[in-house]
Amino acid sequence: MKKYVLVIMSSLSLVYAKAQTNVNKLEATGSAGVGTTNPAQKLELYDNIPPYMQITNTADLLTPVGGIKFNMSGTDVGLIELERTIATGRQTALKFFVRGPASLNEAMRITATGNVGIGTNAPNYKLHVLETSPNSYDPSSTTLVLPAGILSQLSNTGIGDLKGAFMSSNTISSGGVNQTTYWGSVSTTSGFSPDFVIGQRTALAGYSERMRILSNGNVAIGTTTATTKLYVAGPIAGENGVVSNSDMGTGGFQLANTSKTLRWIIRGLNTETGTGNGGYDLDILRRGDDGSAIGSALYIRRSDGNVGIGTATPGSYKLAVEGTIGARKIKVTAGPGWPDFVFEPGYQLPALHDLEAFIKTNKHLPDVPSAKDVEDDKLDLGEMDKKLLQKVEELTLYIIDLKKENETLKKQNEDQLNELLKRIEKLEQH
Repeated sequence: MKKYVLVIMSSLSLVYAKAQTNVNKLEATGSAGVGTTNPAQKLELYDNIPPYMQITNTADLLTPVGGIKFNMSGTDVGLIELERTIATGRQTALKFFVRGPASLNEAMRITATGNVGIGTNAPNYKLHVLETSPNSYDPSSTTLVLPAGILSQLSNTGIGDLKGAFMSSNTISSGGVNQTTYWGSVSTTSGFSPDFVIGQRTALAGYSERMRILSNGNVAIGTTTATTKLYVAGPIAGENGVVSNSDMGTGGFQLANTSKTLRWIIRGLNTETGTGNGGYDLDILRRGDDGSAIGSALYIRRSDGNVGIGTATPGSYKLAVEGTIGARKIKVTAGPGWPDFVFEPGYQLPALHDLEAFIKTNKHLPDVPSAKDVEDDKLDLGEMDKKLLQKVEELTLYIIDLKKENETLKKQNEDQLNELLKRIEKLEQH
């Protein structure tokens, strides 16, 4: 190594000796100064303009140009080498070698395009890091060693809460605006897990956090806190959907087709009143072919749980449907008073003349709601079924009574006819 230094110094000294006098020195200690007689290091270049060293290779080949080698006790332990890698324009790559267990190994390379490779000699990106560890990733390792495959680490050794270790990326818009995204870890009050945050630049002198993975694993989007595994402060779109704040109320979830046209919105509506469980009703809203709102398909009021289908105003009903209901079977739970009492021995069946008078006056059957009653108070299916059955049972009793009267009259007519025939027969005999 000393021989190489002596040769370099001799060459440099000859060059400088022509232009300067008594400014070069090779000390007995082995320190060399070019442009100075008092070198601070083993080799110092000293000038009032930027001093350069030059290594020239006269062979015009695709080979290493030269470099600087580091040796310790006869063993090469490091190397910085420049290699011509592309013939056109004599393009080069700068390589950095470190010593492994048995030999020098290339640790990093800067290519002619400016790409930097760590662990690879063919980087495809501005920074390309390659890990060749055969170890498998363990998502729940209990060792002190970080999971296999970690390629980089950012550290902030400052002790305290809310200390950050971040990376950032920058782009410039067509308007010349510097756009920035940052991501990294923020220390928390306890435990071994920090919060992981992602944020963006929002103004010339302003940044805003967009997402956070808390130390407990909960994910917050649009807010810095989350009490569930996923908490989103704002609307969400699904399946290639488009997020839009219009018609979103106080937050919800939007579904769109593969063309990104909105089809459904599941949203919370109205502001909470703070008392009586009021406000923040659930609404499922339909969208038309053009994405415009059509109306509520399903509405659930938080204060009382009343449900509207096809309407957002269920009123006092547990289920209000705007339109026709189709069903194969409907079971109605009726209250007490099912009209079997009509067939009890003591039941007083209204006289037909009284019934006739009531109908003429009221234009409906007794105990049956009128048209105006139904219009004003609507129809109770359970109660109406009971009333109708009562009238059918009363009608059955009327029919039975009529049949009895009919049979009595028939018997009387037959007796009278027989008596009349007997009389006619006697008259004929005389």
